[in-house]
Amino acid sequence: MTKHYVLRVNPQAEYDWDRYVLLEPFSGVRPDLSALIANAIEDRPGAYLVAVNLEVRVLERSLDRAIGDSFASHCAKRLPGLSEERQSQAA
Repeated sequence: MTKHYVLRVNPQAEYDWDRYVLLEPFSGVRPDLSALIANAIEDRPGAYLVAVNLEVRVLERSLDRAIGDSFASHCAKRLPGLSEERQSQAA
């Protein structure tokens, strides 16, 4: 399964959890990686020892935050049904 995300790296973030932020490109929400893994086992009840392979390929890099925000705004505008508030947050 291939998923695409936007990674924002902010070394000056006030909080550690905001230093590296992984976001869904269209909705701007943080992905639930546990749910993605649970989907692989079809949500069957139980406790599992799992191995997860992570391959990262950079598809595009923006050195300027404004460019990254512009990309997020572009994606948000192409997805119908987003609220105006979400679109303005992405802009």
